[in-house]
Amino acid sequence: MRIPSVTPLLVWLLSSTFAIIGHVSWADGPVDNQDAHVRRIPPIGLELGPEVRAELIKMVDEIDRVVPVPSGSTLTDLGSAKIDWWNDVRVITRAVKLTIEGEQFYKEPEIEQARKLLALAREYASELGSVEAKNPTYQPSWSKKSGRMIAGYQSRLDDTIQPFGIIVPEQAAADPTKPRRLDIWLHGRDENVSEVAFLFRRWTQDSQ
Repeated sequence: MRIPSVTPLLVWLLSSTFAIIGHVSWADGPVDNQDAHVRRIPPIGLELGPEVRAELIKMVDEIDRVVPVPSGSTLTDLGSAKIDWWNDVRVITRAVKLTIEGEQFYKEPEIEQARKLLALAREYASELGSVEAKNPTYQPSWSKKSGRMIAGYQSRLDDTIQPFGIIVPEQAAADPTKPRRLDIWLHGRDENVSEVAFLFRRWTQDSQ
């Protein structure tokens, strides 16, 4: 009786299957299904002192008091092309609130990063609250600059304000009417990167 030869492809498929089964058997055991042994993601960070916590919450509240309620829902106003520049303020205060509530300050420097971001939000809010900004065609100063910028947009999924970063080349800022290429960089973040850390990196570091 002649035994059929085993092709390299079949060997690869069999070895891959056993490797996957072995990996699953190690990762999905009975212990992993017990609440007491499930690892929290994101993990608990540093414990903020009461004074630091109160300071950050006060800064957030002071800014939020001057921020108007969003004019409409993107869930029902998908055709609107109007830019709500206040989202660039809302995204920062929301980031700090989420990081506090989620206990996601993982390094001491991140506390100072939150302070700097809130100072930026205060500057934005002050400009948007000026008489000049009442003009419907008004564009804030940061929207005309080149370099790194952080901003927010209202999600069409749940109306939350979501963060993003953008790098505007000098040539684009000098001649904003000229059509240019737009490169979009989509990248995940690890479990130790909070909203504050993400915004601060996009504000201070170039994308990689």
